[in-house]
Amino acid sequence: MIIAGSDDLEAVASTGFKRPPVASRFKPGTSGNPKGRPRGRRNGLPYDAVLGQLVTIREDGRERRVTAAEAFLLHMTKSGLAGNGPAGRAALAAIEATRAARGTTGDGGVRQIVWQGVDPRYATTGLLALRMAVKLDPYRPTARMMIEPWVIDAAL
Repeated sequence: MIIAGSDDLEAVASTGFKRPPVASRFKPGTSGNPKGRPRGRRNGLPYDAVLGQLVTIREDGRERRVTAAEAFLLHMTKSGLAGNGPAGRAALAAIEATRAARGTTGDGGVRQIVWQGVDPRYATTGLLALRMAVKLDPYRPTARMMIEPWVIDAAL
């Protein structure tokens, strides 16, 4: 029983399921999430981080480490050669797209030769110039280096 004119009893009677107390409700014109979503939180999917990871694959009983993107492309190519038509077409399309993005043709991809003097005391400079290694932290001068997988394959 609600008595007309009694504000306290009306406020108590109007609380319950999906009806918070009047004092704790959002004021009209104010947002329920005043700060909102932080900027730059979800800018895109982390394809580069996922496809750039190194994975170990086994070919002909030998293990080697390649990027996840290369392993995926090798798997698609193998499926295409085994008779899976859509996988073969997708592999060829990916290869052609990569060639078009790099601007390479059938000449091996050599566009110009750059002469760069390297101090023989510092192997890091030579490895970077020959693209045989990559700095793990490009902003630190003394960062650790990761040797490219093709160098290790060629050495073995």
